[in-house]
Amino acid sequence: MIHRFLQLIGLIFIIGFLSSCKPKAVVPTFNIKVTEVTLTSGGTGLQFKASCTNTEIKMDKVVFTSPNNTPGLEFNFNGRTCLKDEFFPLQAIVDAYTKETGIWKIRFSGIHMGDAAPFTVDGSIQVYQ
Repeated sequence: MIHRFLQLIGLIFIIGFLSSCKPKAVVPTFNIKVTEVTLTSGGTGLQFKASCTNTEIKMDKVVFTSPNNTPGLEFNFNGRTCLKDEFFPLQAIVDAYTKETGIWKIRFSGIHMGDAAPFTVDGSIQVYQ
């Protein structure tokens, strides 16, 4: 009797353990590119684009930290679907950021297409003179 009870407890434990084993969501990896553009003021600006190289995602927003820590550099995507390896702009098409040389840090936030698991991933790109 005790033997069967212990077998039942063991079986319940194994089923519970196996049912809680979910595959971990893939951490998105981003390929970031930057292009110099001329601002309407005549100065030099930057436009950024990125692609997710290993999964399909829905982007919520990107937050930039410029080399000079210029505040308020954020772009909202409102859940835009981004396919694997598809480049998407990190600002409105008609916008650009004032050029600052050095390392630009970019925080990507969104959700995975498959399981809607949220992610936040940091990336960076060097802008030269």
